[in-house]
Parts: sequence; C-alpha cells; structure tokens
Amino acid sequence: MASPAAAEDTPAIQPTASPGDRITRFLFHAICVPPKPADPEDAETYFRWRLAQAERFLRRFGRRLDIRNKTILDFGCGHGAMSFFLAQNGARRVVGVDTDKERIAFAQHKLQSEFSALQDKIRYLVELQAERFDLVLSEDCFEHYEDPERIMKLLRNYLTPEGRVIIGFSPLWKSPYGGHIGYMTRFPWAHLLFPERIIMLERRRYRPDESARTFAEMRGGLNKMTYAKFLRTMRASGYQIEYLASNVSDSRLMPSVNMLRRLPFCFEYFTKNLYAIVRPEPAPSFDSAAP
Repeated sequence: MASPAAAEDTPAIQPTASPGDRITRFLFHAICVPPKPADPEDAETYFRWRLAQAERFLRRFGRRLDIRNKTILDFGCGHGAMSFFLAQNGARRVVGVDTDKERIAFAQHKLQSEFSALQDKIRYLVELQAERFDLVLSEDCFEHYEDPERIMKLLRNYLTPEGRVIIGFSPLWKSPYGGHIGYMTRFPWAHLLFPERIIMLERRRYRPDESARTFAEMRGGLNKMTYAKFLRTMRASGYQIEYLASNVSDSRLMPSVNMLRRLPFCFEYFTKNLYAIVRPEPAPSFDSAAP
C-alpha cells in the first residue's frame, strides 16, 4: 500500500480524463518540485527585495528617467517598496495604488511605522482619485493587467499635459519562464509546452485556496503579454513610444541570448524583459474654417 506522503505527491486524475490527458499530466507532474508550506514572512522578505531592486529598475531606462521634484503615480504599487524609494530619492509627491487590499494595508503600516518621516509625501489607495501626475510608473505589472489597452486609456486621465508613462516588466509570456510558475517547475517554456488546463489542475497542489482554470484567473492574472502585443497595445491605446529596450540585464549570458533571438522565429522566445517610456499621442486638431 502506498504511504500517505506518496499518495499526496501523486496527481489526482479525474476518472473521466482521456488517456492523453493522463499521460500529459503525469509528464508535467514529473518536472514539478514538491509544494512548500507558506512562509508567514514572505511579505516582509518580498518587500525588502523589492526595495533593494528599485534603483536597478529605474537605471534600466538608460538615464532617461528623472524623478526629481516630480509627482508620481505608482500604479500597481504592491507592498509599496518603489513608492518609498521614489520619495526618498527626490520625488515631490507619490501616490501608490493597488487593487490588492492586503498589500495596500502592508504599505500603509510601513508608512506609519518604519517610514513615518515620509508621511507628507506618500499616500496609498485602493482606488484612484481625481489627480494628475508628471509620471505614472508601472513596475512589473503590465503582464498582469486584464485589459492593458483599457488601462492605458484610463491612465491618460491622470497625466499632466507633459506627462509620461514608465513601464517595465518581466518575464514576457513567450520567454522561458513567462508563465510565472517557477514555484512549480524550473523547466523552461513549460507553460507553452503543456496545455493550460493540465497546468491549472497541477497548480492546485501549490495554491489549494484558488480554483483558477486559466492563467488569467490566477491571483494577479496573466494577459500573456509579448513584445509584439505590447507594441500593438501602445498603438491601439494612442501612445507614442519615446524609449524602448528589451533584455536589459547585467547577466554575462545576455549577449548569447541576444544572438539566439536573432535567429528566425526566435525573437519572442528569448526576450525576457521590456522597458518603455511612452506618452499620449496629441489629440487631432480640426480647423473650424475648413470646408
């Protein structure tokens, strides 16, 4: 008889599953790592890591980003690390907004305790209020927006006339780990090699509190954003791209990766990250005197 531990480690296959699905899920299960218990310190650890990475994130815009004396909307601020960094490094005012109430509560607690000296410069919200900003910053969020075109059109309402949207995110969907399932497997392109329904079934061992059937339904969601889809989104939402860079990294392997993405049909599969500065297209002018 199998031990309880062995039984828990075996993927539960529905009796009605086809033989193909049984084999596919067995193969996917074979490349997965065992689930780990939740760590109650994860939020604090993640916050510290984000705070340490903030300067590097901003540097990836090639010195084209000046935050000094700017009003900034940190759109999708998460636990608030970037907002604190911006306020500490010259921003005049920062508003962090996120739909995740637990993360906003974490950021507000940090503002009232550890970063109380910044209370006059930072505010955290779960809903946007009528206000305009010099910069809107989207850090590692763009691949999570359910409707990125709608979001970009919305952000126009919160920009000053000379305002810019700063976007940086990773990984892109078709890159080796674009499925955001590194806690399940480190097998590259697993999210593309295996059917979505199989991945979601296996994922329930790692996230038993979720019943997601698709990547879009996962907590945080994924919109399967690629480099080409990003360009289409900017055009469709009425933005001009002032700066665009991809595969920005200090890794010694990146030159080799960039060589691989020059091969036919390989660009998207070896493009990991994207950094862009965009501004709204000017509204068309109409000459009232014209016939």
